[in-house]
Amino acid sequence: GALHFLEHVVLQGCKTYPLVKNLALRAEEIGTVYNGFTSNLDTRYVFMAPDYKIREALDFTSEILMHPLMSSRAIENSRKVILTEQKSHWDIPENKFYHQARGNIIGIKHPYNRRGFGEMETVRKITKEKLSETYEKYYIPQNFKISIVGKLNVEEVKRLLKKTFGVWVKKGQKIKWPVPNRPETKPSIFHYQEPRKQVKFIIWFPLQGFKEYEIRERIIILLFNFLLGASRTSSLYLKI
Repeated sequence: GALHFLEHVVLQGCKTYPLVKNLALRAEEIGTVYNGFTSNLDTRYVFMAPDYKIREALDFTSEILMHPLMSSRAIENSRKVILTEQKSHWDIPENKFYHQARGNIIGIKHPYNRRGFGEMETVRKITKEKLSETYEKYYIPQNFKISIVGKLNVEEVKRLLKKTFGVWVKKGQKIKWPVPNRPETKPSIFHYQEPRKQVKFIIWFPLQGFKEYEIRERIIILLFNFLLGASRTSSLYLKI
């Protein structure tokens, strides 16, 4: 949960813009909207701005990621938000069902069953020192991929990247993209019980990693899913 916590804190202020209010005002000045999210595999930050503001947008982005303040106030505010996010997620019966059902098939601690937002107990106990340590260890240029899309001049973008992120020199731990062992799946019955007024039927079966299929095969799978059960004209829907 440390990386998810850090994602929140990084967007709470930096040296040039120490408060969320300062960040918001600067973002409005250059027409930028931004956000971040953490999955079970990576952390991503998304910044959207007019193409003619690419220089200001890259200055803004690099300042946030390279020089976060991680103030005590930002940490405590983020802690409350993340705990609320986690509670809201686990308050939904379907989320608990899917988590335990996947765990029943591939193992509760398998990487594919991890939640990007971490564990509530971790969030409650995490300290500023731990967050700083995580930042120093993993927020290094070698771990970042930058994608820029828009009606832009490529050479100009290269020049701006060199001027902003290009000066970021830092040592840390290079992250290797995880390749978890593919678990053996066996037919089983999973019983999940939680009293509620509504009943929802969920029928599904595991396939090999979706990314391992070619585009044509993915389309076939999605069409099959749509025709079999996903649409309101599907065989299953009409039968029920």
